[in-house]
Order: sequence, then C-alpha cells, then structure tokens
Amino acid sequence: MAQTRMFSKLMDHSDDWCGKVAPKVVEFIRVCHIAPPDIEVTALNVWSFLTPEQIEVHESHQYAHGESELGTNAISIGYLTPWTEEQAIQIPFLNGKIGRIYSE
Repeated sequence: MAQTRMFSKLMDHSDDWCGKVAPKVVEFIRVCHIAPPDIEVTALNVWSFLTPEQIEVHESHQYAHGESELGTNAISIGYLTPWTEEQAIQIPFLNGKIGRIYSE
C-alpha cells in the first residue's frame, strides 16, 4: 500500500521532477559517453531521446546505493536510449526525492 501511495505521489508531480532531473540525466549521458559526439543532448531535448522501459518499486533501500535508510520506499524508472541496447538509465526516487542516477 505504501508503494502505491509513493508511486501516485511521484506521478502527480511528473512535470516538476522531469524538469528537475533533466540536467542530471544530461550530465550522466555526457559523463558516461552514452550519446554519439555529434548528438547534442540538452535539458530541453533529453526526454525526446529516452523511452520508458520499466518501473521498479521496492519496499526497502536495496537499490538506493546507500542513499536511504532501511524501510524507505524506492521507486526506479528505467529509460532506454536510441544509442545502446546494453544499458538503461535508471532514475531512482527515494521517499519522493530524486536519487543518484545510474545505469544497468
């Protein structure tokens, strides 16, 4: 039940968190050399390149990279890019806050 509430809360504010997380996603793509050098990925166009692939909801902090305490709710949204099928960009939300972006 707590997972459903946390996910609903996240989706109610999706425009807000998309704006906040966009620069972090762009930086992750740049640092990890995910996009080809001739493609300019910015905070304004990053979402046009990403395709939602999966949503994971966890009761605990098992995928929170040590950022949260035991018993917190972690939601991770995985996005595929057009440049690689080998990894997905994961955006974690820990108790409604944006966590550290990672890939798997």
